[in-house]
Amino acid sequence: MPVPPSALAPHYKTPSARRADVVVHAAGLFLAIVGGAWMIWRAHANGTMVLATCVYALGLLVMFACSAAYNFAPPQRQPMLRKFDHAGIFVMIAGSYTPFFLLALDGSWRWAMILSVWGVASFGVFAKLFLPGIAKGFWVAIYLLLGWAGIVVIKQIVAGLDSTVLWLIAAGGAFYTVGVGFYVRKSMVYNRAIWHAHVLGGALSHWCAIWLCLRPMGEV
Repeated sequence: MPVPPSALAPHYKTPSARRADVVVHAAGLFLAIVGGAWMIWRAHANGTMVLATCVYALGLLVMFACSAAYNFAPPQRQPMLRKFDHAGIFVMIAGSYTPFFLLALDGSWRWAMILSVWGVASFGVFAKLFLPGIAKGFWVAIYLLLGWAGIVVIKQIVAGLDSTVLWLIAAGGAFYTVGVGFYVRKSMVYNRAIWHAHVLGGALSHWCAIWLCLRPMGEV
């Protein structure tokens, strides 16, 4: 059924721009549900990695579900749903780090980093939902802090992971970073769909990286 212009969210300039973003979100949810279940099944022989892949898949699902709820909701419902959309990003970042920290780090560093990223993410979720009025610059700083947390243990990560996995992790970061350039270009008709396609590309790159880490646990 065609979407009347009055029902379009302000960030969609045309119905076709909205439809394109629907397709991207559908692909993201497919990756979260089907790809996540496949990944969890692949990790079944290792309890720690089952937990890690569950966390990643849940983060992916939360992010795309919250994004879809916000972007495709009627305009009058968007202010509240926007908070959940932004909160979902925190869950996804922490969920993305968890498998790699579990695989690449040992001892106190492993749990210190996992607890740190989830501590910051939990604060971000709480503040987004219950502490209105915080300056936008603060959120930019928090997202950057969380997104670059891995730099603290970069030597251990490089030493602990396969080179192909490292390149996929880097590719994921590049997708997210380049995508921001489209997100801020509000004048582009398809900027939302292109931005979310880059998010999907980043998530898929990290999914592939985790999948490669799981290869020794099962048959190819």
